[in-house]
Amino acid sequence: MGRKRATTLLGALLAATVASPAYPAGNPDAARPIISENCVSCHDVPGFKPKYGKAEVNAPDFQTIADQPETYSADQIRQFLQHPHYPMAKFVLSSSDIENIIAFIQSLRHQ
Repeated sequence: MGRKRATTLLGALLAATVASPAYPAGNPDAARPIISENCVSCHDVPGFKPKYGKAEVNAPDFQTIADQPETYSADQIRQFLQHPHYPMAKFVLSSSDIENIIAFIQSLRHQ
């Protein structure tokens, strides 16, 4: 392979790497079972009702999280969900679950 072609190929690969997102896009519909089973006991989520009542915690509702991306950015949500904590210490989310939840929250914007 010629030097010029190798340089062009390297440039294209670097551009593709920089242009691609660091995290795969999530699927908001895939988040629904997780939200139904885990999130709604503490968070108000549009379109969902808790099965067993609401926990006595001060968790922000999903609409507020969606409407305040400067406070709740995708990176902040991702980091928060990667580390189990009270009262969420009972379950650990996979990286795809986290991306799906972020996609669901982002789908609520401007509603």
